[in-house]
Amino acid sequence: VDGTVEVIDFGYGDANGDGVVNGRDVLLLRKYMANYDFDTGTSSVEVGAGADANGDGVVNGRDVLLLRKYMANYDFDTGTSSVVLGPKE
Repeated sequence: VDGTVEVIDFGYGDANGDGVVNGRDVLLLRKYMANYDFDTGTSSVEVGAGADANGDGVVNGRDVLLLRKYMANYDFDTGTSSVVLGPKE
């Protein structure tokens, strides 16, 4: 059977797909949530695959909260955060 495979390269938390997790991603996620229509399950604001910051398969307020925690604990000297993005192991 013929088929196709789509490969998506993203980082958890990178909602806008620019390769960096920062405040712009938090802002985009908040805009996404503010424009979310619960009747249709869609938003007029588009986000990338990385918008699902916690990796649970749903883009929602939990992702916004996790991204804000990530940013609050970000160390600019090391380029890391003590908060881990993505699915919990």
